[in-house]
Amino acid sequence: MFTLLAVDDSPFQLKQLTDELPKSCQYDITIEGAKNGIEAYKRFEVLLEEGVLFHMILMDLEMPFWDGFEATTAIRQLESDLQAPRTYICGLSANTDESNLQ
Repeated sequence: MFTLLAVDDSPFQLKQLTDELPKSCQYDITIEGAKNGIEAYKRFEVLLEEGVLFHMILMDLEMPFWDGFEATTAIRQLESDLQAPRTYICGLSANTDESNLQ
């Protein structure tokens, strides 16, 4: 069983990740979803304390409340405090503003 935490403030993107990704994957996969960095951290903390380890986190970089960088920093601190293994965290961005490309 592969466990993944998908974090995105876009309801459409989050639905795509949590509903459609498992259907297109040939492996047994469970995906938890979170709408922002604070929710992701709290979900990660609760499950880690229950002994559930995520194999990967797909983290949106630009979100309200805590962006992906703040959430990742907090998750890394929690892993360190609890001496838990580091989880792979992949940063995602759907930013299509062409001014950022120059």
